[in-house]
Amino acid sequence: MARGSLPEMTPRKPFLGPSGFDWIWFLFKIHGRVPRRDLWLRLVLPVFVIQFVLVSIDIAVGGFNPESQIGTLSGIFSALTVWPGIAVTIKRLHDRDRPGWFMLIALIPFIGPLWLFVETGFLAGTQGPNRFGAERRPD
Repeated sequence: MARGSLPEMTPRKPFLGPSGFDWIWFLFKIHGRVPRRDLWLRLVLPVFVIQFVLVSIDIAVGGFNPESQIGTLSGIFSALTVWPGIAVTIKRLHDRDRPGWFMLIALIPFIGPLWLFVETGFLAGTQGPNRFGAERRPD
């Protein structure tokens, strides 16, 4: 190192959790693969708990409309979770070696949403690398 020069620093990624988990990639990017465990523990469970708390707050402060069954805070939160839900579902389909377009199967009445739910939530991903990348082990 030349005199007076600073040591080279590797840029730190923001939003990395203590385990090095990249939350921006997980919630907003559509490339790569996500295992079932991450789907349930890092998306479904937290969203369900937060939604429950926000509905309770909406009811307590009078921000819940019983006719539409939507509260102010819970409605905003629901809107904000649409894209992360789509992005994680696409990566979960990639883990099953299916393209993101397979998500459109949910448009088939009755059977489509059930098929997508079982495919992404309960069936294991492909072992080893597939056309969407290497298998990602849960942290």
